Amino acid sequence: MSIGFAVEDMAETIADLEAKGIELLRGPIETPNGTKLAFIEDPNGVEVEFIENLTL
Repeated sequence: MSIGFAVEDMAETIADLEAKGIELLRGPIETPNGTKLAFIEDPNGVEVEFIENLTL
């Protein structure tokens, strides 16, 4: 199970997460079309994805 959220600024989102002591599982990953992805795990083990799409 996973859930995803669109974000406007991946770097800012990652900085906010890290400031709260939340570690990334993976990422940031940039796809060939410019989409950026990052993943964390919530306290229940659910993977949470953050997505920034620069091509929109």
